[in-house]
Amino acid sequence: MFAPRNPVSPPPDDPDLMMRQVGPAGTIDLWRMRGRFEESTLTQLLDPKVHGMRWFPKETAEIMPYLAASNQVGGDCLHQGALFDGDPVSNAAQAVKNAFAEYGINYAIWQAYDFSALSHALPGRQRTLNAWGVQVTTRTNIFSSDELTGTNGWLILGANAGIGLGVDANVQTPQTNIGAQGQTLGSLYGDSIYLTQCAWQQSFFDGTLLAMGGMLDPEYVCDLNTYSNNPYNQLLNNEFINQATMPWTCQSLAVVVQWQPIESFYAIWALAQNNLPPGGDAFNMLSWDDMTTMFEFGLIDPEFLGMGRGVLRVLPYGATVDGQGGFGCDFNVEQQLWKDGPLGIFCRAGFGNPDVTIQGGARTQVSGGLVLAGQTDEVFMKSDQAYLAGGVYWMQAADPLALHPQEWGFELTYVFQLTQTVTLQPDLQFVLNPLYNTSASNAAVFTLQVNCTW
Repeated sequence: MFAPRNPVSPPPDDPDLMMRQVGPAGTIDLWRMRGRFEESTLTQLLDPKVHGMRWFPKETAEIMPYLAASNQVGGDCLHQGALFDGDPVSNAAQAVKNAFAEYGINYAIWQAYDFSALSHALPGRQRTLNAWGVQVTTRTNIFSSDELTGTNGWLILGANAGIGLGVDANVQTPQTNIGAQGQTLGSLYGDSIYLTQCAWQQSFFDGTLLAMGGMLDPEYVCDLNTYSNNPYNQLLNNEFINQATMPWTCQSLAVVVQWQPIESFYAIWALAQNNLPPGGDAFNMLSWDDMTTMFEFGLIDPEFLGMGRGVLRVLPYGATVDGQGGFGCDFNVEQQLWKDGPLGIFCRAGFGNPDVTIQGGARTQVSGGLVLAGQTDEVFMKSDQAYLAGGVYWMQAADPLALHPQEWGFELTYVFQLTQTVTLQPDLQFVLNPLYNTSASNAAVFTLQVNCTW
């Protein structure tokens, strides 16, 4: 068995640890940072010059644990246990993050080069593809106040970019070239740079309530999962990351309200347009004919059946797509398999009216996997970014014109830490009955991803 390292503190309550990054500036690791935060808060309360309204505070506001972990961006991009430690590029990246954090600006940058080799590609499509993608998220603290039961305000900005090296990534991707519905590379979004988030977020009632509105990626705060939530350094196939039954897009005009009254329960409500393509004009496309409203209810148990942290999420939704209305429900489960250990399982499942789920492509979907994540004493798992996982998904087509009514997918992936900011990830996927493949009933995709996280 894999022997976990002795933890120096309880594990962070972080639904998306590898996506957000960790460290002092972001205070994602709430246990390690609690003492520092309380000391900083006490200093502010005793100083009449800064008591009350504080502009551009560098200290992260105190909000409930799940809300903090799912909304804040970490300030540490250096991952321990790398093959090469202390390289100048990683140290420089950390120095820049530290400098911005002094002004209340935290950010995370994920970029990846992907080489993919395909079998059974569609006629006229390439079997080898190269691409580069990047995702940027920033969070700027604007103000903090002890008045009004404690309130804080932040500005959130996000952008994506991608380019196919040698081909048009809007036309040729591993997914399109094998005719699959499952998106084998969740990190690629075409040949352009575009804004994914530009929104205001504010906390109320000492951090138990958060509200945000503007241009948003709803998937950034909804339907999260510790074990599979990030195409950079986790399972690559988007069917393990986001529900194909949920009718919304990766950017939209949206409003999201999050509430966590106690540590074991949270609730989310989101209203978002669902018809906006990457880089599209949100205001010109805004219509009640293409809108999704969703609730998410989560139960968190830090020691479920003595095994460790478990989370159950239920996501009922209603939507209109091209003027057609319908309802559905998704489920999201994660469970640690022994306390303080790196082994865990996850499962996502969902169903809905095909009139609205056609936006995501599946009327019914089930996906899940077994994951070994984080440091162990094994040679190939010494980094806190180490990740070994296998997953399987099944979906039923929402499109009545699909060539195959059902699609299966399998993935095996491994993340190895090269430097403190760079990982190497070999990934192998098999797709059975690709929904739109006219020449084959199966296909394989091998991807080698080099990921850099700043």
